[in-house]
Amino acid sequence: HPERSEGSRRINVEAETKAPSTLDIRGEKVEEALDKLDKFLNDATTSGHTQVVVIHGHGSGKLREAIRKFLLKSKLTESQRPGEPHEGGNGVTIITLHSI
Repeated sequence: HPERSEGSRRINVEAETKAPSTLDIRGEKVEEALDKLDKFLNDATTSGHTQVVVIHGHGSGKLREAIRKFLLKSKLTESQRPGEPHEGGNGVTIITLHSI
């Protein structure tokens, strides 16, 4: 049916254009990581995501601290928390976004 294929095509286009819900910035320098995080949050919010994950790794903790401090000031962030053990623990931050 033509309607069916158009419908699936439409869904595929939306799936391809939707921003990812996970950002992996392990090993990045803080300044570059925060730039990527800012763009990621904007893209995720406009794509309609309500929750996203940032993978920053464990390392020295500098990147994690900078990210969490940045998120406290971000107008796009409703809340944040470290990952549960099955989600990646303290090597990830789970972010709930404000809906627009």
